[in-house]
Amino acid sequence: VLTAFELANDDKAPPRKYSKADLELLSVFAATAAGVVYNTRLFEETRQRLVESELLYQASLSSSQIHSIRAVAQRIVDAIESLMGWKGSLWIVDADKPVLLAYGSKGMSGNEHMVEIERVKQLIRTLDDGIVGWVYRNGLALRTGEVKQNPFYVVADQDVESEMCVPMKLGGKTIGCINVESKLRNAFSEHDERLLMTLANQAGGAIENARLFEETRRRAGRQSALNTIIMNATRASTDLEGLLNTTLDQTLKAFGLDMGAIWITTTQHGIKPVATRGVPP
Repeated sequence: VLTAFELANDDKAPPRKYSKADLELLSVFAATAAGVVYNTRLFEETRQRLVESELLYQASLSSSQIHSIRAVAQRIVDAIESLMGWKGSLWIVDADKPVLLAYGSKGMSGNEHMVEIERVKQLIRTLDDGIVGWVYRNGLALRTGEVKQNPFYVVADQDVESEMCVPMKLGGKTIGCINVESKLRNAFSEHDERLLMTLANQAGGAIENARLFEETRRRAGRQSALNTIIMNATRASTDLEGLLNTTLDQTLKAFGLDMGAIWITTTQHGIKPVATRGVPP
């Protein structure tokens, strides 16, 4: 039964007897209303499935198109916020410490977003902190519709009522988690949890691919710098200063740094800088 009609006279109106024709007409109205309700529900369910498919599609795109770990994570979090309306964050664990890779940016300027990221980082500093820490330690999802009653909850936003956090796993090992929040009570369903778990599985692969790409690029850059230094060393005769300047330039380039210096020890002057970049004398 999708719809039901109830008809009644106004208290001041005289009683009315309904005929068989009235009942038949009312049945037509009820059937029409039922069709409208059914089609509306079907449309909403279809729209929701399309939104969820788009969310998973955006996650898969991030894996193939973006090769920066933080950029991949931010794209996933932004897709969650724009498509599902959930405030999200994505965390990984590095050296047994939680690292916030991405945080929802809707309604914030670039500077405001960076300030908010730094604030949230200070709330979750160890794997013993918050729902994020619990999910990582246990490798299990956690969903609550009254988050302030949860003993693991750390308050980041006083208006948040519901929170859902799922682990990101790679090869059976938990490498991080995706966390979402809502200002509505009991905002997340079992279906939402399954969707976020599916997304987390894709995100784990995307994060790992980006990490491998960054590591390969770093190694290639360092090898290139080393090759340049070796080539200059084989060509150099007495131009020690030029060789050391080249060595410093290539070293800074390989490590993505702006400042550095090479010092040497001499019998006449003790230790002195022979090549500097951005270092005051």
